[in-house]
Amino acid sequence: MPGLADRIITRFERQSEHRMELEKYVTRTNALRANLGLAAGLIVSLAGLGAGKADARPQKRQPKQCTRQHERGILGKHLRMCQASGG
Repeated sequence: MPGLADRIITRFERQSEHRMELEKYVTRTNALRANLGLAAGLIVSLAGLGAGKADARPQKRQPKQCTRQHERGILGKHLRMCQASGG
C-alpha cells in the first residue's frame, strides 16, 4: 500500500501532540488544585486562630449569690468570699 508509512507517522505525530496537550492540562490543574488547597488551609487556620482569640477574651462574671448551704459552712471558703464581697 503506497503512503502507508506516511499515514502511520502522521497518526503517531497527532497522538504525540494530543498526549502533550493532556499532560499540560493535568500539570496545570494539579498546580491549581494544590494552590486552592493551600488557600483553604490558610482560611481554616486563620478562622481557628480567630475563634481561639475570641474565646480567650476575659468574660464578665456575675457575682455569686450566697445560699443557706454557705451559711452552714459546707463551703466555708466560698462563704468567706461571699461575706467579703457583701453578697
